[in-house]
Amino acid sequence: DRVCSSVTVCDRNSYVKTGATPTRDTECASLTSCDFGKEWQVFFPELYEYFGGSAYTEDVRCNAITHCTESEFLYKPSGPYHDNVCITQTVCTEDQFQARDATLTSDRVCEECTVCPEGHFEIASCSGEADTLCAGCSVCATGTFASTACSVDADTTCSVCDACEEFVTYASRPCDEVSNTECT
Repeated sequence: DRVCSSVTVCDRNSYVKTGATPTRDTECASLTSCDFGKEWQVFFPELYEYFGGSAYTEDVRCNAITHCTESEFLYKPSGPYHDNVCITQTVCTEDQFQARDATLTSDRVCEECTVCPEGHFEIASCSGEADTLCAGCSVCATGTFASTACSVDADTTCSVCDACEEFVTYASRPCDEVSNTECT
């Protein structure tokens, strides 16, 4: 005599490891629980209906959480169902300097190098870590003139005005802020 039994229905915390046949009952296995501090759930098994119940057809799959490299920052932290999102840090160009360092969770900030405005000269070039430093051009004092005008690279060079030889020559053109005395 053959004895028939009801088929086992797997509960919501398990999946069908082996389906029922005419000679064998359903074999259920517990669903894997991801360790959400270290893993995220990659695979969501499908729920299917059978024998008046429903069950998952496969086990859950978990992946280890990705850790960002030194050249990346964490754009979006992992959650139960998604991995960390890491993005490559911005690299400043030759015409930029790093205004703010990258952190574990933010990108570095690059800004364009300053070009010294008219009437100023560069005392320190823009580098990867610092912007250009500019200073105002010097104005020559009374009794001196600009022997070299201020440029982008250098400040004004002031020189003492020549004095004409007394009783021998006279100042045909007096010294001013941009030219020396002309003696005749």
